[in-house]
Amino acid sequence: MRFTRVDPISENWTTQLEQQVFYYHSKGLGYLSALSGYYAINPEHSKIFKTTTSAQYLKEDDKWELLQQFELFHRYDDKNLFEYSTGISADTGENKEVTNYWVSAKWNKRIYKHWLYLGIRPQLEFPREYNYHANPGVMIELEMFFSKKRKIDRLGRYIPKPALPEPQD
Repeated sequence: MRFTRVDPISENWTTQLEQQVFYYHSKGLGYLSALSGYYAINPEHSKIFKTTTSAQYLKEDDKWELLQQFELFHRYDDKNLFEYSTGISADTGENKEVTNYWVSAKWNKRIYKHWLYLGIRPQLEFPREYNYHANPGVMIELEMFFSKKRKIDRLGRYIPKPALPEPQD
């Protein structure tokens, strides 16, 4: 079950509240609560700042996983998207400590028509399991996307809109 509410709070800021109750065979029963804020940096929405605070409870682990993330999306043109991210995660298990923090950048490129995409993400993370020592990495993705609806914009990042239109004065 998933419930979402979107509210514009100013001309440039929009919030999205999401509540989920789920059951996955691999994770079991769980609950997720997330609050995101979106800020339109420019009128075209080609640059969007997003902040997310979330808490996820997994019954099997009997603990909450907490996350704070900041993202910047920059749609350079119709073929290129740059994403920047930083964040921190923690859990409420026995140790009640930070589990990871990271910084990353990603370049997404549409390389053929509207169905073949390339993504390159260099990332630097500091996980608890490695005693918070730097763990650098680069992920390269090749994505093929097929759909009956031609020209779906896989590079689009959008500010969500409320389900119901705002009342007019």
